[in-house]
Formats: sequence, C-alpha cells, structure tokens
Amino acid sequence: MQSAALGGTKERILKRLARSPAAADEIARELGLSRVAVQRHLKDLHRRGLLAFEERRNGGPGRPRRLWRRVDPEAPYLWLCDLLLAELRAALGPGGLTERVAEAQERRLRVALEGLSGEDRLQRLVALLREGAYQTEVGEGELRQRRCPRLELAERFPELCRAEAQAYARVLGRPVRLMKRIPDGHEVCLFRLGE
Repeated sequence: MQSAALGGTKERILKRLARSPAAADEIARELGLSRVAVQRHLKDLHRRGLLAFEERRNGGPGRPRRLWRRVDPEAPYLWLCDLLLAELRAALGPGGLTERVAEAQERRLRVALEGLSGEDRLQRLVALLREGAYQTEVGEGELRQRRCPRLELAERFPELCRAEAQAYARVLGRPVRLMKRIPDGHEVCLFRLGE
C-alpha cells in the first residue's frame, strides 16, 4: 500500500502505533486529535489491513479496552530477515554488514538507472523509491523519505540505513550523507546530496 494514499493523519497514527500498541483515547491525546476522528481513522486503517486490535478487560465493569497495533504486511518474513541479518552482522561485523547490503542495493539500482545521468538518474531513483513505498521527495540538495517500509528491521539494524546512503552515493556518482532516520524518532529519513 502506498503511504501517499493514506494522508497525513493516518500516517501519524501508523507512526505512533509503530512504537507500541495504544487505545484510541491515548492516540488522540498524544496527537492532539479528537477521539472520534482517531476512531474513524483507526477503523479505516483496520479495513485496509494495516491495523489489528485486541480487547482487554478493565478489571471491573464496563466495556473492554481496545488496543490497536500496526500490522506489517512483511511480518511473515520479518523473523527470517532478522535472523539472517543478525548472523551476517556476527560473521562480518557492523561495517561488513553495511557493505554487503550496500553492494546488493547498488546492483539492483544500477540495472534500473542504466543509461541515465545527472538529474535524470536522481529522478529515476526517486521514482523507484516511491514504487517501494518510501514516499520520497527531493529538493534543495536533500533526499527525504517520509516512510520507512522496513522500519522494524531498521530499528534493530542501523546498518541498513547506512547501506542505503552508500548505495545511493554509488549509483548517483556523488556524495550522499545520512543525516536523520525515522527509527531515531525523526519525521523523515534525510539524506544530504553532495556535488
């Protein structure tokens, strides 16, 4: 699912639920939204298959409390990726893992960018990232990604983000420096593009 189709409020709710499960009133309070609006967004996100919930008893009379959590469409493979990345890190070290992932990404991107140069190459990279659900934009010497489709892995393996920067630099033929990461609590992953 392309995050661009969700809208800003839904993205904020998904980002909040990526940290931990929460009830609608808690989300509303944290994001400064009405509980009714949050419930409407939660139901829509649930219908799209992006959220699940569980009901917990309050320990007394009254309705159970509904806790919402984010559903990762790649979750069935998440444990395998986590295991393989951990084994690669143990065998190669963090620098070796970064290099191995950067090489793989570079090979994949080079095929798609073959025959292009300069600004055309950059615009094609942005288009490829958007196709991969990164919600990417470029401007003022920066590449910004407003969504991380592999957030859970990037939280445990920052080497993935460093590898992205290296792969981008290699295929663009210019320096690319990772400045901010969504897994660190920033709104975007920010890459500074050098000349």
